[in-house]
Amino acid sequence: MKNARIILESLVIVGYAIGLFPMMYLLIACWFVIPLTLVNFVLSVPSKRILVNLVNIVMAFLSFIPLFGLFARIAGIVLSAIAITNLTNENNKWDTDTDQDCYK
Repeated sequence: MKNARIILESLVIVGYAIGLFPMMYLLIACWFVIPLTLVNFVLSVPSKRILVNLVNIVMAFLSFIPLFGLFARIAGIVLSAIAITNLTNENNKWDTDTDQDCYK
């Protein structure tokens, strides 16, 4: 499930990056960024890591504001990168814990 969340977060970053071009966010947000941020939020609820994804949902909606939207998209890219880093750290931590348990 964490690998799926990493892929979804990567797709959110791509959507925000495409949205940095003028008028592209209006085309991509409703079909790409907002649904993916909502799915990421739903998938993060069982792991109790919902704060970053909740803020990312807010950034997805704030990105519609003309001048502030550019900063909200950049913040969304940073938040998604933080979420990916957290997920990969959790995966690495889990992998090393199981390897150590096997040798005991």
